[in-house]
Amino acid sequence: QVGGFSWENCGDRRDPVLLQSLSVAPDPISIPGSLRVSAAVSSSKAMASPLKAVLVVEKALGDLWIQLPCIDQLGSCTYNDVCTILDNLIPPGTTCPEPL
Repeated sequence: QVGGFSWENCGDRRDPVLLQSLSVAPDPISIPGSLRVSAAVSSSKAMASPLKAVLVVEKALGDLWIQLPCIDQLGSCTYNDVCTILDNLIPPGTTCPEPL
């Protein structure tokens, strides 16, 4: 089990997209096991596709932070077209699930 999940917004308040909240469940995280990640972001600018997102996931190992690699599109990954990914998860014209 991995416990004590925390996050911080390492950007600037003037960035066009800000992470408002991020949570994982369950906490502590069981490995192997299922993990649910929820996030909320806000944008101060109009955006157009393709939207690129760079996600850095790190794990604390004592005082050292280790960046987790991108494996099967999970971990510290670069997503070159977030809109297409979302369209594959929630096809256009269908109702978004309640959390979205």
